Amino acid sequence: MNRLKGTIIIAEPSLIVTEGLSALLAPLGYKILMAKPDVFGEFTRIIRHSTIEAVIMNPQYAQAAPDLFQKFMAEHPAIRFCALVYSYYDPKTLALFHGVLNISALQSDIEKVLNELVSRPREPEEKQVQTLSEREIDVLKLLVAGNSNKEIADVLNISTHTVISHRKNITQKTNIKSVAGLTIYAMLNGVISLEQYQ
Repeated sequence: MNRLKGTIIIAEPSLIVTEGLSALLAPLGYKILMAKPDVFGEFTRIIRHSTIEAVIMNPQYAQAAPDLFQKFMAEHPAIRFCALVYSYYDPKTLALFHGVLNISALQSDIEKVLNELVSRPREPEEKQVQTLSEREIDVLKLLVAGNSNKEIADVLNISTHTVISHRKNITQKTNIKSVAGLTIYAMLNGVISLEQYQ
């Protein structure tokens, strides 16, 4: 029998999707809990009785109540949120999540995404920001604003090669590879504000 890796909430209105995902996760060693339609109220009730490592969630809940979602995330910084995507969502909505899981993902991909979410170190915010140099923060701001490597190079008056090197350093220091993940990192650590991103 697998050692329990952690508890995960699935917040998804489709019973078929929920049951299918639950069946895939159970052999991986995760305890699975289901959230009911009043998703944020249900999270609060579940958290009173269990320690939750991650939530796999249909992004429609975040899209319908972005302020409530962000408030909940701020109140529970140890919980990692993963968007379960099977239709188009605005990149701004997906950027609110710590990770994204596509409905067509293989079981090995699901395990990889969840292991990264659950095992990602949760360092104090101030310490995380200090790991980036001033120039890396400049690159990060321009990157999450949607600029290409060439555009970043032009704005900062550096070579494209240097921009790529800074991006590699940012990825290594934050352990975040996607622009969506870096956007969340930048917002959570005060590098950019939500208003700036919008």
